[in-house]
Amino acid sequence: MGVRAHTFFGNGIVGHVSLAKPVCVNLAEKVREISQSKSWDCHFGQTYVCVEGPYFSTKAESHHYREMGADIIGMTHFPEYALAREVGLLYLPCCFITDYDCWDDSIPHVTLEEVIQVMRFNNTKAYEINQDILSNGDDLYVGCECSEQGLKTGLMSKTDVPWLDVLL
Repeated sequence: MGVRAHTFFGNGIVGHVSLAKPVCVNLAEKVREISQSKSWDCHFGQTYVCVEGPYFSTKAESHHYREMGADIIGMTHFPEYALAREVGLLYLPCCFITDYDCWDDSIPHVTLEEVIQVMRFNNTKAYEINQDILSNGDDLYVGCECSEQGLKTGLMSKTDVPWLDVLL
């Protein structure tokens, strides 16, 4: 499971947190509303598969993920979404496509240079979305239940961990 810590549990802290909805549904709806005014395509409700980087998928892996129903393959969002859920933070990944992986032989396989070029264009989109979202201020939290999930409802054991009291 890689080298990144994927939970705050362990070392005497026992808990279980639901990841059924790994993103903030409230925040996703706000981005959906904002996206309607954009000149580029936005898609919602897609299935994301996280792979351990830094390698791009093999052709066989890409076919397997597509057969599983994956729409997007990426190297981020885990453990981020799980950690955010554990501490009750709003979390919404915005996936900006850089390439169509290696499953499609009708197009040349992607190079790093091509990915970087597309990422630069996508950074503009990400900045624009962040500006629009942050301009909502406290309205981001209206109707959101993220802060009432995670450790507040999933902690099974209490320990004398100073930082834990801050989160509860």
